Amino acid sequence: MHRALLCAVAALSLTLSACAEPSAPPEQMQSPSQKDELVPQSVVKSVESWPLLNEATIEPFAENIGPFSGDLVSLVSSDVKDLMNVQLAAQQAGSKEEFEGQAEELVSEAPGKLSGYMTDQMELDKKDESKTFAWPLAFVQPIDKAFVIGDDSRFAYGWNADIEPVADGMGVTVTLFTRTAYWVKDDRDRETLIVIGRWISLSTVDPAYAATSGDYAWSMRTKVYNATVCPSVKGDPIAPDFSEGDHSEGFKMLVGLDERDYAPVEDFRRDDDDKELEEYIARCDA
Repeated sequence: MHRALLCAVAALSLTLSACAEPSAPPEQMQSPSQKDELVPQSVVKSVESWPLLNEATIEPFAENIGPFSGDLVSLVSSDVKDLMNVQLAAQQAGSKEEFEGQAEELVSEAPGKLSGYMTDQMELDKKDESKTFAWPLAFVQPIDKAFVIGDDSRFAYGWNADIEPVADGMGVTVTLFTRTAYWVKDDRDRETLIVIGRWISLSTVDPAYAATSGDYAWSMRTKVYNATVCPSVKGDPIAPDFSEGDHSEGFKMLVGLDERDYAPVEDFRRDDDDKELEEYIARCDA
């Protein structure tokens, strides 16, 4: 079973869609027909329309919105893009220590005051024993190095800007939404598709000031499809689920978007996420 699972962490929101069931035993190893069942051809065709991951680039965003000119919006989008590039570079990790180090690197790479704000949040997350998932996952989402990421993995993204309340006034929020389709293979030659949606937003009432000071309000959110819950609970890098494939509506919507489409993270939430998350996590301790 695969469901959209939600865990809110202060300024961050982390969403993970996954199944906690163990991988199939050797006698149930994936055959070509099983691979087709895990990743339907309709999904394969959808993601094949996206650019290859190793060739993809993120173009600047500079659209006018409300009182903010395209030039001002582009100042904010530049910082959003830089953060996303650091996040995307944390593609794989081989240990908890490397995973945590990648999260800390992202925070250190944030511009100016934003780095301090993110550091404060990170330190709170480290101490928060009520958190469902290991704290680094809210910052970076690397796949375990035990799995090989295929050269045919794909990438797409979309930009959005909104006029919203920020501090004591109305400001602009610029959001970059990326979708990465990772073809992953294990040492048994089983192959499946992990798809990760990532949203990074920066908000300010004064883009020119924020671009020089890093004084932004911020949020990072993530959706992970076709990954197992337990490693993310225990603090390990992301691992694929080879049990039955992901057939959720959220997964279908994420892979069905066109190359430059934007969709807010709210579109992928379900009312029963929290309840199902508790049920899956209980299996990790069984």
